[in-house]
Amino acid sequence: MISSDRLDSDIEARLSVRLEAAIKSWTAALLGLDEEQEVTMDTEESKQSVQHKLGGDPKIMITVHELRMQVKVKIILIKAS
Repeated sequence: MISSDRLDSDIEARLSVRLEAAIKSWTAALLGLDEEQEVTMDTEESKQSVQHKLGGDPKIMITVHELRMQVKVKIILIKAS
């Protein structure tokens, strides 16, 4: 039987790895970098069941917002690229 403290530390370690991978994925996506990250998990069993990249695969669509002032009315035009 696993003690409560050991279970907590195991869960904390796994979540911190996932959080770090997510931060790296989102940072790369926000900076426009296209990096392939290697999927690393804690156990061999979990490697086989992984269907998604560790940290996610964020996709950010770039849009251009054009602001115009015409007769004291603001018009916002959104152009998708």
